[in-house]
Amino acid sequence: VGYRRGRSVQLKAIVDEALDGLATVPPVIVWRRQSPAVDLDEPRERDFYELLNAAGVECDAVPVDAEHPLYVLYTSGTTGEPKGVMLTHGNFCHNVGQVLSALEQTFTFGYRAVSFLPLCHATERLVTYAYLQAGMSIGYVAHVERVADACEELRPHLLVSVPGVLALIRSRIMARIAKEKWFKRALSERMLAWGGQEAERLSVLQPLPLWRRIRWAICDRILFRQ
Repeated sequence: VGYRRGRSVQLKAIVDEALDGLATVPPVIVWRRQSPAVDLDEPRERDFYELLNAAGVECDAVPVDAEHPLYVLYTSGTTGEPKGVMLTHGNFCHNVGQVLSALEQTFTFGYRAVSFLPLCHATERLVTYAYLQAGMSIGYVAHVERVADACEELRPHLLVSVPGVLALIRSRIMARIAKEKWFKRALSERMLAWGGQEAERLSVLQPLPLWRRIRWAICDRILFRQ
């Protein structure tokens, strides 16, 4: 079962219908949630966690062609009919290489990242490969509501999001600010403006002058960590 815009989606039933009569499809790995329970059609369907626990700590690499399918990305159908897009190893290897080349100071060995988007999401899949290639640590968050707690606990160097989530976070911040007294509200709005200026420079790896670093630290301490 998956969840989209507050509604449950019977993902397994959809997959079962798509695979009905297709004998060429290899075993299906099912990632089961704790609730609701899902029965498996064994031996074709295998539980993800059972396979994970039975696996060894080492895995030999298997050479494949660049055009060999890596996985099928299913679109949500927001702008049309849902469809599956086959993405290849060469496609992702090229994209990961471009990301690491353009953002080598961001994707750095030993850095920490927080991941909360579904791993089936194209963006999250791409940056996950980039994290692994760069030798970074990844903290996975099960629910978007716990992102703030995870960031406070893990203090990540990097968090990749989509605009909709950032807009939701901003709307919640602005709602909290609107409830404050006029002085704190004015101060918060001024600090948000400063923070936007500094973030714009940091996003293109421009160093901040000393006085702007001090201002950034003040904004971080008083407002952003809240």
